[in-house]
Amino acid sequence: MNVRKHNQTLVKAASMANGVNARLRNGLRASRACGIVAVAALALGGVADRAAAGLGLSIQGVDREVAAYGTSFCPGCGENGEDETFSNGDSIPSSLLGVFDESVFSVGSEAGQLSLVNADEISGEGSIGLGSTGDNNALSSLLVDFMVFETGMYQLSGDVMISPQEFETESRVVLSAGPTELYSAVQSFGGSLLFDESIALQTGVLYTLEAAVSGSDFEGIGSSGSWHVSLIPEPASLVLLGGLLVGVTARRRAVRA
Repeated sequence: MNVRKHNQTLVKAASMANGVNARLRNGLRASRACGIVAVAALALGGVADRAAAGLGLSIQGVDREVAAYGTSFCPGCGENGEDETFSNGDSIPSSLLGVFDESVFSVGSEAGQLSLVNADEISGEGSIGLGSTGDNNALSSLLVDFMVFETGMYQLSGDVMISPQEFETESRVVLSAGPTELYSAVQSFGGSLLFDESIALQTGVLYTLEAAVSGSDFEGIGSSGSWHVSLIPEPASLVLLGGLLVGVTARRRAVRA
């Protein structure tokens, strides 16, 4: 009888031990799964951070400017009734990163720009207006030399506009790698042109993004022009990068397990 009870006690203890071992094994599996999820989350978090950082744009040089010059004729406006000529102008250049928010005016023209250049993105808008009397000139330009830290697809979008038809006014957005134009949008005969392009950019290459509207008018019909531009990494590239990181992490954990 004592032997039977002793055996029952041993069986019960073994069963409890097996239960504990099973729970420990399940706990280890859960821990491994949590580890994979945690590492994957860290990887995706890094991707999200890189997404917020625009995959990393290395700005090599910036040149932005707004300028407006004008001359206005006023018949009989002089003190003795003679014709009077008024002229003035101004320009504001900048080679700094960050926000550029400037406007200039003359007696017959104006130019403005609001743009952002940093490691996250290159974006903004510029515009000019030319009067129909006198001799007027205006410019709003952005020129950025940059490289990318990650090879991938980047989205270049925006528009260029000229109104009305004016042969002396042009709006353009051009992305190039050295002497090679990767994309260009040019408007100089009135109307607007929208663009939304996916462009592959590679590390180790110096790129140049130019956005500019310029014009002149001498006793013409007057005109205006503008540009809008945005260069950012495509979300699909970020998702793909995140998936690759998670896949590599999971495979490594599976091999170690």
